[in-house]
Amino acid sequence: MKYSGIITHYRPDLDACLSVWAAKRLYGNLPVAFAATGNKEVKEGILYVDMTCGIKEGPAGECAGAFIVSRFPEKEREAMSKIADYVNSVDTGKLPSNPELISLSQTINALKETMTDMEVIEFTSKIFDGFLSMGLKRQRAKELAESAEWVGSVAITTQPAGEQLYF
Repeated sequence: MKYSGIITHYRPDLDACLSVWAAKRLYGNLPVAFAATGNKEVKEGILYVDMTCGIKEGPAGECAGAFIVSRFPEKEREAMSKIADYVNSVDTGKLPSNPELISLSQTINALKETMTDMEVIEFTSKIFDGFLSMGLKRQRAKELAESAEWVGSVAITTQPAGEQLYF
């Protein structure tokens, strides 16, 4: 289906932020709008994420963000799997929120105190872009390490590493 926009709830939480970011990666840089959580009005061609009227959950209690990330191409899906699992754990209550710990969820809550909803989405999108980039670099580092000749604990490869890699 071709979408003309994305709607998520006001005061976006971690799952809403991941959902919007992931949907934009899959469907293009669509405009984002906000609606009340209990919104039942569904418009044709609009992707509703983390809302009761749209993609609220994937299979068996999976959060919307993790469900959308599961539709990524394989390399990107693998690169974001730990983040998607974390968001799913927070959103489904498997990982209890502790206001005394600084976490991604708490950071988003703090951002909501000083930013508009759109600013929160834009800011967290940059964070998720960074997580994806780091995950892809970890995959590249693993590929290089697996194809290298090992001399003791030193890996020798003739392939250029490119940018900084994460081992």
